[in-house]
Parts: sequence; C-alpha cells; structure tokens
Amino acid sequence: MARIPACKAYTIGFGLSGADADAVSLLNSAADSNHGHGQAFLAADQTGLSEALMHVVSNILEINSSFVAPIIPTSPENKTSDASRVYIGLFKPNNTSYWEGNLKKFGLDSYNDLCDKSDLNPSTTPQKCLNYATYMDVVNNTTKLPPADGKDDRDGTMLPMGKTNGAFRDSAISFWSENADAGNVTAGGAGALLQARTPTDRRLFTYLGNANLADASNSFTVSNVAITAGTLGVADSVARDNLINFVVGYDAYDDNSNGSTTDNRDWILGDILHSRPAVVNYKKYTFSTANESSCSTNKTMIFVGANDGMLHAFRDCDGSEAWAFIPPDTLPNLQLMHSATHTNFLDSSVSAYVYDAPVADGLADTVYLMVGQRRGGGGIVSPAKGYYYLIDASDPENPKFVKSISNATSGFSELAETWSEPKLSKIKVGTEYKIAAIFGGGYDNLNEDRRYGAATTYPAASVSVSNTDLGAGLVSSVETTTALNPKGRGIYIVEIARLVAGASGYTSDFTNIGSLIWSYVSNSAASFVGEISTVDVKNRGYTDRLYAIDVAGTLWRFNIGALPSTTDTTTWSGLKVFTANTTTDKGKKVFYKPTIVRDYCYSANSNPAICGDVAETCDMVFYGTGDREHPLNKNVVDRIYMVKVKDSETTGNKTESNLVDVTTNQLQAATVVTNTGTTCSPTPGSIAYILRQLKLGGGWYIKLNELAGEKVLATSAVINKVAYFTTYVPTNSDPCQTTNPGDSYVYALRYNTGEAILNLNTANDVASSTTNTRSQTSGETVLLNRADRKKGVGQGIASGVVVTTSSTGKVSVFVGAGDKPLTNPGITKAGTKPVKMLNWRLR
Repeated sequence: MARIPACKAYTIGFGLSGADADAVSLLNSAADSNHGHGQAFLAADQTGLSEALMHVVSNILEINSSFVAPIIPTSPENKTSDASRVYIGLFKPNNTSYWEGNLKKFGLDSYNDLCDKSDLNPSTTPQKCLNYATYMDVVNNTTKLPPADGKDDRDGTMLPMGKTNGAFRDSAISFWSENADAGNVTAGGAGALLQARTPTDRRLFTYLGNANLADASNSFTVSNVAITAGTLGVADSVARDNLINFVVGYDAYDDNSNGSTTDNRDWILGDILHSRPAVVNYKKYTFSTANESSCSTNKTMIFVGANDGMLHAFRDCDGSEAWAFIPPDTLPNLQLMHSATHTNFLDSSVSAYVYDAPVADGLADTVYLMVGQRRGGGGIVSPAKGYYYLIDASDPENPKFVKSISNATSGFSELAETWSEPKLSKIKVGTEYKIAAIFGGGYDNLNEDRRYGAATTYPAASVSVSNTDLGAGLVSSVETTTALNPKGRGIYIVEIARLVAGASGYTSDFTNIGSLIWSYVSNSAASFVGEISTVDVKNRGYTDRLYAIDVAGTLWRFNIGALPSTTDTTTWSGLKVFTANTTTDKGKKVFYKPTIVRDYCYSANSNPAICGDVAETCDMVFYGTGDREHPLNKNVVDRIYMVKVKDSETTGNKTESNLVDVTTNQLQAATVVTNTGTTCSPTPGSIAYILRQLKLGGGWYIKLNELAGEKVLATSAVINKVAYFTTYVPTNSDPCQTTNPGDSYVYALRYNTGEAILNLNTANDVASSTTNTRSQTSGETVLLNRADRKKGVGQGIASGVVVTTSSTGKVSVFVGAGDKPLTNPGITKAGTKPVKMLNWRLR
C-alpha cells in the first residue's frame, strides 16, 4: 500500500489543450492516490483558475478540529476529584454543506496525562498511562527545563515529523474504538458506531404534541404521517421521504454517485462545533474497567448537540446512541443540511439539573436538560429569534418533552438567538429556595453580524452583508444608524425546581418548571451573548449576585439578594459597572462570561493626613475582548481586563481611566525609577508607585497591541492567584498564506497586577537585574518580563483553559487548539494547591 505523505499535492493545469496530453497525465499522476493524495484541476480561463484555487484552498483547510474545551466530568465515586476520563467533541470543516463530527473518549492518568483505551498501567503507583494518546514536549529531557527538545517528556519518544506538543499519536485508540483513530474525525468514536448501524434502527424523536418523546407520534421516520411535506417545508411527498431518509442517515441523494440511495451516507454524525458534552452519572458504581464497559452497571449518559439537527444521547458504557431529539422549530430548516453552505442546527451546550434522590441505585433520580441552539434557532428575518428546550431525561432511555421558550413566549419578548448557556444555580426568592436557570438574552445576529472593526453603530438596513463578508483585515463596517429592532438586551432567571424542606432534607418540586422568576432589560442596543457568572457574596449557600458582559464589552452587576437588595425580587437590580469602549477607541466585543474572584479592595483614607488604606470586600472580574464572529478582523486593539467591583458600589460606570494600564509590564522592566518618596506618596514611575496605583485603583488592563488582530475568544480562569487567558491571532490575509488558520496563545498573569508569573519565553532569559529585583519574586531563576506573559499553543482558535484535579490531587491546566484538543502547555504554577477530601464526624 502506498505511504501517505506528510503533505498533499494539488495540481492545476492552466490553458492546456488536447495536444498537452502528457502534461495533463503528469498533473493527474502527481496528485493521484498513489502519489500526492491530493486533487488535479484543469482551468481554461481566469474564472476556471479562480475556481480551482478556491477548491484547493477549501481542501487544504479541511482539518480535524475541536473548538470547545474538552469535558472532564467528576468521578462517579469521588465528587472532589475529576474522573479519569475525557470527552472531546470534534468537527471537520469541508467545502460542502455537511461537516462531519465525532465524540471521542480518552483516559486520564494520575499525572493528568491523556491515555488511549489501553488505559492505566497497573504496575505503576501512582498509575500512569499504559499508552499515551498524545505527545507532550514542554521541556528538555535532560535539563527538565524549557525549551522543548523534540522528545516526549514522559517516555523520551522522538516526536515524528510534523508532530508537536499536544498532537495525537497516530497509534492512539480512543475508547469505544477497535483500531487506531487518534484525532481523526471520521474514524472511531461514537461516530463510527453510528456509521455501522442501520439508520432505521435509530430512535429519532421530534415533538409534535405528545410529551412522551418516545411515542410513535413523535418518531422521525418516513412512516410517521404526522410529519408532512409542509412540516418540512418541501414541495411534495417524494421530497419529504428523501429528506427524512437523508437526515436519519441514508444517502438519499446518492452523493457518493454509486447508484444507490439506500446505503448509508459516507458519515452520519454532524459536526460538534460549539456544544460541550454534558456527562450525567445516573448511578454510582465502583469504578473499574469491567464495570465501566458494562451497560447494566454503567448508566452514565453523554448529551451533546450537533449540526445534524439533533441533541444526541450516547451511552458511556459502549458509545452507542440511545436516542436523538430534533427540535420542532428546526424541522423546516432540515432541508438546508443538503445545500450549498454549512448550516447550524443544535450548536450549543446542554445544562443538566440532577435531583439526587435518597435511593442507593440512582434510578429514582430526576434529570432535566436545558439546551439552546446558538445560530441553529435563528434566521435572517428581523427580529432575531431563538429557542431553549427543556427535556425530562429522568429515564435516560425514554425522554419527555417539557417546554420550549422563545421570544414568542410570554415574558421573553427580548430573547434573541440562544447563545447564552443556562447557568443552573440555587437562589432564594422571598422565603423559598429554588433551582433557577440563568441566561442572557442572546445574540442579535441581524445587527451584530453587520458590525465589525472599529464601529459602534450599525450599517443602514439597506446595506446587505453576505455570509462571505467576514470583515477580515484592517477594515470596519460602515457606521450609519442605530440597531434595527434590537433583541437580546438583558438577562432572564427561570425556575427549574422549588426546593421543599422535609424531614430528610429537601425534595424538588417541578410544578412551575420553565416559569419566569425575574428579568432585566437594559436601555442599550447591546445583546447579552455569553453565559452569566454567579457569586455567593455572603457564603449562605445560594447565589445572590450575577455578572454579565454585553456584546459591546460593558460589564454589568446584578444583585439578586446581596446588599442592597433582598430576596424580594422587587428589590433586585442591575448596574452598569464598567464600559470598555469610547467614542475614539471602539469596536471591542465580548462573547464569553467573566471569571469572578472574591477578594479585598482598598481605598485611600478619607483623611489625607492619615497614611492608612481602608479595606473592603469586592469582586475581581476577569475577561477579555474579541469579536468571535469576525475573528479575522484586525482593526481593533482588544484588551485583557481585571475590574474591581466593591460591594459598596452603587454608581458604577468605570472606564479605562479608572484602571491601571499594565500593557508594557513596567513592574518587571529591566530599568525602573528609584523610589525616593514615602509609603503613601511614592515617586511616580517607581515600583512602589505602580503597586500603590494597582492597590487603590479600579483594576488593570493589557492592550493586545503587539500582534495585529490579537483577541480573546474564550473564557478566562483563575487558580492559585494566576489568571489564565487564551488569545487568537489571525494570519496575514495574503491568499498565499492558506495553510495557517491563525495562531493561539495562552497567558499566565499574576491576578492582581497582570505581571508575568512563569518563564514562558526562554529566548530572553537574563539571570539578574541591578535595578529591579521584583522581576524574580515569582520564584523563577531568571528575570521575567512582558514576553514571559504568554506562550504559543498551536494553530486555530483555542478553547478556554481547562483546570483538572487528578485522584492524587495533582492540578493541571490544559488548552485545546485546532487538531490538539487537550494540550498541557506547561503553564501550571508550581505549588498550586491540590483539592483533597476531608472527612470528620461531629459528636
């Protein structure tokens, strides 16, 4: 069998005629399956050449990728440590409408290294992987210090050509798979199991009026006459049957040109683009390889959305699909699955509420799922719209429909595309405790898709913006008018369950599930796209404060029980606490939730004669800006922010003038100003002066101005006083630079000053400084400076960081980027405190 080369060859013959048969033969041979493993094209004119080049570019960019952060659920035995399993949603973009996807499962050893299905080596303590699934190359194998040396840090294996830190080993076999599949989207995993099934054996449901989704009246099959051509928006019964057969998995349109329309499609499972797998343990069991693979013992389910129009339920025991749900609002859009462009359907993550009933086997537990659709519920007609669905999955094999919520639902008229993943949290309403789903109003696609670059207002309604207009490069959209029929401009709190006190604790009452508890609509045009962050200010066991960021980068605080509000919803309030954009420095957008750290903030004594600062509790809010829907734009200087919000604040509305600009990292500069002043009046520019500004100021910010277009496109994380951010940098818009989808970086910053805290750039190592000893205070043996704040982690848009704690208490920080969905970039600060279980008995 011919060896597949490390690079593929694509050939184009331009202006060749019939007399050039030898040349055509050579081009075909160079690209065929025995040689270049690419494609050959012939072009007779400029138009043909352009089309050929576009085909080549599209094929080059068809790479196995993962954007969402991998999921590492809690252990079925120990809720203080993470399970030794990792679930990764994958997608493979291509130049057709249907993108392939997959769900794969891997192991995790005591050192938080990724294992393939061979799992752990029983002869090692603590246990290590028997076979590693990925390569890890962070340090030199001899010195055990950076930089990397091209060898795996754990077993000394030389990395093959083209492999780097975090890349899958070609020999890796994922769980549920029989052969090496590594990160290949169209091999192994749940996708291969689905591919091997007869499509009509699948249990596919929609909702047509019967709450029991497993009832035949909801079955998504050709035989269900309740699904008509009109239901699907197609012309006649033939088109109806073809579409249903295509969706369930048949090659109904003979796309593989083999003359059959009853064979399976080349790949059935759709792309898992923005949906994080939700893992629900239905039954506690003693964890072992035998028990995990036994479907009578392991009742764990994985719920994940995909752009094949479905919410999938996969069994953890063997990776098989138990059922899939097609939201009824998507039925008229399913025809777009077989069209010229890629279409989103169910592209958001599932939130799960599990009521753990006091029954040992877990079969009496109640499980409710809530899921939005991101772009999948939207449209191109004003105003923006979207749907949330509530599903009763208490019986994991037979789900029930509970409710849908859209802007047609009473009380939810502001709802836009449902991008904001519901945050399930315990709150107090009056004298009652409730489990609530808290989410933002969503993404106003009809306005925000047309706004990019350094723009605050919007193009006129008559200005058409096509799907191919990505706002790439140093460009900005036209600023003409205010938003057209804006939507998504607030937050919602919806009841999931009322907690009822009893003799043996609380039980859950679901009578009012889906009812609106409270909402807030702002008077701005900016929608609330991201997840909402929750805070328990008084440590009373329930959420009493929320933080949200609208798409214009404005930070909002909502008190829903924290002072000055009470548990009476009439006292709940929203406050704009920080504005990122100005009339001259504009265009910064935010799509993700902030990270909150409770700490102390300081103010100077009101008596200037007294040199003593006054402390009070506050929230430190961390987030970054970046336009997720126009990632190639370079016309905005985005930011990383830490904003302090004191508990006593009532006016809010800070700007960057209230924060300290730490972009150049003067605290760790090689040369600093000598302080000749006093403690409360240090010399301007000195270390003491900057530290005092940071102590008394409203926070800090970093301008991402070193690389054009650098932006934050994921949620931050803070652990052990280190703030982690990932960023994305688009590549040059030169059409010759087609193979690089952009670069990603991870930042590790001291949480209260924005300084570098790890030696992430070994190329600039200097042993000492005569004027600035602070740059070595982190414990490193070399000086740290601005360049040590970040480190490259790969190509493509990175996920947010994933923090995991192993069964031995080891804490690790991971990042996913492109075809390396779980990379340990070596950025965990030494001395990070592990999480351990404590047990005691009260007498």
